[in-house]
Amino acid sequence: MPRNSVKLLTAAVFAVLLFANAPARAAGSATQSFNATARVDAVCVMSTIGDLAFGSYDPVSANASTGLAGNTTFTLTCTRGASPVLSLSLANLNFGQNLAGKRAMNNGTPAAGNFLSYDLFVPNGVGGPGATSASPAYWGDGTSGTSTFAPSVPNINAQTITIFGIVPPGQDVPVAINYSDSVTATVNF
Repeated sequence: MPRNSVKLLTAAVFAVLLFANAPARAAGSATQSFNATARVDAVCVMSTIGDLAFGSYDPVSANASTGLAGNTTFTLTCTRGASPVLSLSLANLNFGQNLAGKRAMNNGTPAAGNFLSYDLFVPNGVGGPGATSASPAYWGDGTSGTSTFAPSVPNINAQTITIFGIVPPGQDVPVAINYSDSVTATVNF
């Protein structure tokens, strides 16, 4: 191969290699912007609520003039800024009886005189005593003289909510191993 041909071939190979590694030139460009979006819904979750076990009621001496107090707790976790409203069902709202409290437990025989009345109170604050004010708010569903409870939600942290109850003193009730009532707690948000 003649010397000029080798030089020409070397120059051609060099040019191809040089331009093969060069970035491609764009004929133009276009851009588009987009938004990343999400929605945060109000959500609330309640933990399981333990039974409110008042214990033994003695209308003759220990509870003749002092009510029997009890409480139970649960946790409420909500999205910050949610507006929860907690209500308690009124399933056994005194069974139409004229009793000392707003609610009634029965001893398995729902007849006149077989009810032990009790009250549940709206907390004065989350975890605060519910029955300490001069006129306590009875906790229910907002009907029949009861109130609901709307705690504030400053953050996502779980809040302990206490349900306070009192069995009024001096009730004339028959002996029974167990008086009970079923209450359902609901949170609307």
